[in-house]
Amino acid sequence: EGRRCDDLPLTIASMQPVCHYPEGEVRVGNHVVDAQNQPWFYASTPSKSGGGLWHRSADGWHARDLAELCASLAPEQAARFAHLDVGHGRSSSISRDRAGQIHLILATNPNGQAVRWYDPSLELFYWLVDAKGHLVALQQVSSPDPDSAHWLPALEQWDWAQPQRACAEAPWFMYTAGLNLGGIGGDNANTMTTKVFLGRLPLHGHGEESWVLPREDV
Repeated sequence: EGRRCDDLPLTIASMQPVCHYPEGEVRVGNHVVDAQNQPWFYASTPSKSGGGLWHRSADGWHARDLAELCASLAPEQAARFAHLDVGHGRSSSISRDRAGQIHLILATNPNGQAVRWYDPSLELFYWLVDAKGHLVALQQVSSPDPDSAHWLPALEQWDWAQPQRACAEAPWFMYTAGLNLGGIGGDNANTMTTKVFLGRLPLHGHGEESWVLPREDV
């Protein structure tokens, strides 16, 4: 935070939280560092609209509420994405490109319903945000399948050691499709019926419905 750490070691009592939600847990995804060497990450709380894109600037931490970003779209687009559940501990992945734009993928129910971690209604939604935190584009990047969840996204990570090669044009990403019959909420004795796919994010400006096709089973 730009201050001296005179009181070492750090403890729970001396730390200053970035995200604070006394009513429940805060769940945090991975992070990425922007061109100004400042971190960005997605965090969620148990409320439906409790998802935020957090980033730090020279004057401290700021949160961009994802529900408010959705509302900033043109009316027709805003209405389409108005019911997205961006809280409740979404599986997510965040990265950036060499132009400084931030890429975020979340798995959620398109109709805003609170569902299980691996519910077949889960689809992948992609937020493209500029370096100042303004929404550039929001798209669904998975093709609906009533028998298969699309979740656990993993974006190609930005590599500051190779800025001309990392995330060139549109970043690649992997995701899981299928149903986890054990694990969370189960007895861990069932066989997982899932596949992992490789896709590439749509280039902004190449049409509203730029689905990730074809996809490759990895």
